Amino acid sequence: MGLLGSGWLALLLIRIAETETGDSWHQLRKSIRRLTFGFLAVNGGKLAQLNQITSDQKHVLNALNLKPPKRNVSLELHRTS
Repeated sequence: MGLLGSGWLALLLIRIAETETGDSWHQLRKSIRRLTFGFLAVNGGKLAQLNQITSDQKHVLNALNLKPPKRNVSLELHRTS
């Protein structure tokens, strides 16, 4: 798919999201943009965690029939001898 085709597909997905949620693309982007990951590395391992999902973000995900992402994305523990 060329550049023109991918741009058209992106616009179609935006329009579907606007129609399903009843919100403008600007509102959707502002709400979802606040969904961020935090990474913590300590001597015992690493943790990647998503921030708490807001009610606005829940509304968007539910309207689009999407499952919310898991809060704890990855956890790596290092064994110490």
